[in-house]
Amino acid sequence: MDEEIVGTVDIQETTDDDRNDRRTKVIWSAGFFDGEGTVGMVPLKSGSRSLRIAVGQLVMAPLRILQNLYGGSIVPDSSMDKPFWRWTITADKAMAALVEMEPWLTVKGEQARIGIEFQEGKAGRPRFYQDSKHRQREYMRKRRKGEKASLDERPTMLISERDRWKDFMVRIQKARP
Repeated sequence: MDEEIVGTVDIQETTDDDRNDRRTKVIWSAGFFDGEGTVGMVPLKSGSRSLRIAVGQLVMAPLRILQNLYGGSIVPDSSMDKPFWRWTITADKAMAALVEMEPWLTVKGEQARIGIEFQEGKAGRPRFYQDSKHRQREYMRKRRKGEKASLDERPTMLISERDRWKDFMVRIQKARP
């Protein structure tokens, strides 16, 4: 008995269409982010900081496109007189979104590169390194007592992490139009 094929789908064609559809959305999101987005950082409970990108908007529909592409959250922002929504995404997901949008960013391209560089620098770094346990304990003891520690007494990572935050903020401010 011959089998009749009722319909076929060209898997390669579907995959290409999906890829082109995503590419179109990424290009659109880059233009939208260029005009409405911000690149910054958010403090974490651990005392560290992480990359954060955000877009605020009166209408939620364009924010849903960003959320569907990259994840993140959309929350109401009560700081405005009108109903206002804010999409935010942090850490490595924010970096991945910037990496994907970066080729099409014109206004915020430099800020995106700075943000990517900042977040890449966080990967796999311990809080302290190249310091003896004694030096770390002594520093923390002084901090608990409220005493100031000289720069030479501070554990290396705390110095470099703080400097990275300052450097990030200075570079982001300079990159803003």
